[in-house]
Amino acid sequence: MRSSIAREEARRRRVSRQQVSRWQRDKRTRLIVFGLIALVLLAILAVPAYGYYREFLAPPSKKVTKVNSKTFTMGYYVKRLRMLTMAMGGQLDFSSVPFQLVDNIENEEIARLGAPRLGITATPEEITSSIREAVQPQTPGDAEVDPKKLASEFDRLYKQYLNTIKLSDKEFRDYIKAQILQSKIREQLGERIPKVAPQVRVQAIVVAAGEDVDKVKTRLAKGDDFVAVSDDVNGDEELKANKAEMGWVPRGVMGQAFDDSVFN
Repeated sequence: MRSSIAREEARRRRVSRQQVSRWQRDKRTRLIVFGLIALVLLAILAVPAYGYYREFLAPPSKKVTKVNSKTFTMGYYVKRLRMLTMAMGGQLDFSSVPFQLVDNIENEEIARLGAPRLGITATPEEITSSIREAVQPQTPGDAEVDPKKLASEFDRLYKQYLNTIKLSDKEFRDYIKAQILQSKIREQLGERIPKVAPQVRVQAIVVAAGEDVDKVKTRLAKGDDFVAVSDDVNGDEELKANKAEMGWVPRGVMGQAFDDSVFN
């Protein structure tokens, strides 16, 4: 009797172990299946996610230009181009204006960096005043205007303008600050530069490396037209668009090395 009971217990234990083993195999199989399904779903979702990143997120963050450690992205460039388009009434020369805008952005940052060395600043009050002059609603000269209503209308128009060009208040104030600094720098330099000075009319080709300089010299020595060479190799898009014309340049403006080259 005891032997029969022992055999039955042993059989039950074998069955139980087999059930546990089968349950563990089934669990592993389910985990593998779920894992494969998850990978497939991730792969499917990755395609539109990458497309969204490539089409909408990557372009605005793409670098357009850099001055020292400050990087200006395509997103900022598009905002500035939108602002310029509004200022010009939608009439832009896209053969030259987009390149000029990059130069403007670079020059503005150079002004922000260089102005303190010249003792030049733009106070918050000056920046606010310039913004008000640009955005302030027009009122009849003989009309009495409630200052509170005028301030409220200015705030409304300013927010509307920023919303249209998609610039933040800080970005627009930085832009206005750069305009003020550039104006003050020009004024200060104008006081230092003589009213009358020797000048030369300059055509220029900008290249990146010494070997490119040699190629340009060789072509010009063979008699190739200067403008034609500029069209082929000039690295300055604005100069290329202007047929290599830098214009009339007085002595002492561009530095000693430049003067030694063009005045000799």
